Amino acid sequence: MLHLHRRTVFGATWKEVQRDVSSDPQSAVTRILDGTCRLSGVPTDFGNLANVIGSAAADSGSSERLKAWWIYRILFSPHPLEERLALMWHNHFATSNLKVNDLKLMLQQNNLLRRTALAPFGELLRAMCHDPALLLWLDAPSNKAGQTNENLARELMELFTLGVGHYSESDVKEVARALTGWTVNRGEFQMTEKLHDPGSKNLLSKTGNFNGDDVVAEPVKGFQFLLPIKEQSKCFTHSATKSPRSPKHSSLSTRSPNQARKPNRAAHWLDDCRSPKL
Repeated sequence: MLHLHRRTVFGATWKEVQRDVSSDPQSAVTRILDGTCRLSGVPTDFGNLANVIGSAAADSGSSERLKAWWIYRILFSPHPLEERLALMWHNHFATSNLKVNDLKLMLQQNNLLRRTALAPFGELLRAMCHDPALLLWLDAPSNKAGQTNENLARELMELFTLGVGHYSESDVKEVARALTGWTVNRGEFQMTEKLHDPGSKNLLSKTGNFNGDDVVAEPVKGFQFLLPIKEQSKCFTHSATKSPRSPKHSSLSTRSPNQARKPNRAAHWLDDCRSPKL
């Protein structure tokens, strides 16, 4: 039980450990997945209070205050698993205010990671690819028809999904063409058609007039680019793609929102909780 709490919710109080040891493992896992594992220490009206603190931190212009807000959430959130996963995905979709230079966008991204932390990977990927902070970080506004910038395309394939060795340099160039027109306007994602390259592209042996949304779309009728044909939804054993990048996150992963409240899902996760990889 101590191992379970260390790896999923930053640890537990002694009373929480005693409760889980005296019950069955499935119940302990269910409490973590459902955000009901904490016995005490959650402030009244935590959600509103956290929103006020976060907004004030972003408005202050102090990145240290925004970091302190996140630590506050980690310490006192009623759903610590969301914070653990948000931290993991923040590392995966690495972004820094040193370049973005907009704390409101960094706060917006952090909340997005939290909202989609327990979603299927494809849903998270599509949301992050439209995230203004990430787009600014990877120079998406500089990627235009006839003047491509490959930063977003390369990170999308190398770090976010497929991994080195599963695509070619030609694929990077073609994906960059597909992503042209994606930009940020007044702090929001915007697709600017006049900046998009509408020509035919050959992506991973598929040819068509593809755009950015096609690249990260849900697989349809066996056709895919970056996502597996059938995304796994098994909690904490999900692989983002069938590639060497996947094991990096196989220990902490996702579930479908419709499956989030089914207690019997905990039983399918127990073997993974006992695995040394967690």
